Amino acid sequence: MINTYSYKKDKDIFLTPHFQVWEFRSYWDEQARLTTDKILIDDRLPNLLEKIFEKLNCSTIKITSGYRSDDFDRAIGGFLGYHSKGMAVDIMCYDKDNKLISSKDVCLACEDLKILGIGYGSNYTHLDTRDVKSYFDETNGKTGINSFYDYFNIKKKEENNNYVYKIGDTVEINAVYVSSIDTNKMTPLVTTGTITQILDNARNPYLLNNGNIGWINDDCIIRKLDNKNISVGDKVKVLNNIQYNGEKFITYYDIYDVMEVNNDRVVIGVDNVVTCAININNIEKI
Repeated sequence: MINTYSYKKDKDIFLTPHFQVWEFRSYWDEQARLTTDKILIDDRLPNLLEKIFEKLNCSTIKITSGYRSDDFDRAIGGFLGYHSKGMAVDIMCYDKDNKLISSKDVCLACEDLKILGIGYGSNYTHLDTRDVKSYFDETNGKTGINSFYDYFNIKKKEENNNYVYKIGDTVEINAVYVSSIDTNKMTPLVTTGTITQILDNARNPYLLNNGNIGWINDDCIIRKLDNKNISVGDKVKVLNNIQYNGEKFITYYDIYDVMEVNNDRVVIGVDNVVTCAININNIEKI
């Protein structure tokens, strides 16, 4: 949906957490002036920018050209295309060190996000919300690019191969998030869990224990644990003193004996005296 705003009245409105109405204004840099008070914005655009912001871990994204009034678009050699419809932006993305991210990397990120209108520029990237795929190079006029990975001769990583951990890994953590996009880091009640889902392009891509623990990223993980070979007679140490039923228990010993194993339920004790049943993710073989 294309929404109409007034620069004077609406410029400070936040469309998404990182983008305000004024950033999409029709502004002629060479003449240092607005060309109209009206601003047209496709409501899909700010959401796409947020996805790029997250995927590239940006510090900021600068919109160098957003909506263009018809007279402005004609004056700079435009053809009343997607900019004049409020469906396009040219952007410059900056990393956490405030260094410009290359347009090549931005194009690849946009392709990964399945954006259909992408244009490579010398130091900027064009994107729009068209419904038919069109990849092009604005530095030389080339159109009909099938994939920027092929165009730039860059091998595309297979899905999830860019992640350090994989589904089924058991990890020890020191932080957790309530969702894949959450930025509010919390102290976890349970400090070990198994990765049961990986969500591509998410801020916190790993889901632990089917959501019973929460979402995490690489920075939350202290180490990967290897508990798959725990069997009766093994010696283990307790990583998290939570019984299988969820109740806490006091750890009087540093080392426990494994007395029974039933899937993720492990009975531990000392000298043939049962201490408790515990989730396999809360112990580590030694």
